[in-house]
Amino acid sequence: MFKTTLTVEGMMCEKCEAHVNKAVKKNFSVKEVTSSHNNGTTEIISDEKLDEAKLAAVIADEGYEMKGAKVSAL
Repeated sequence: MFKTTLTVEGMMCEKCEAHVNKAVKKNFSVKEVTSSHNNGTTEIISDEKLDEAKLAAVIADEGYEMKGAKVSAL
């Protein structure tokens, strides 16, 4: 399993967090997604590594910008 931590710019409230979480769940097979507008992060737990370019595109489609990604094995 992998934990992917994204730096996401543009989330201003809990609804923004929900938009990002829903988009990730819709486009990827993930176990868990948690976003924080206060921290500007989205944490994703998945069985496999996720395509960072596709993540950036999915998040951009929602109106936010992915500034970076950090992947660690669990």
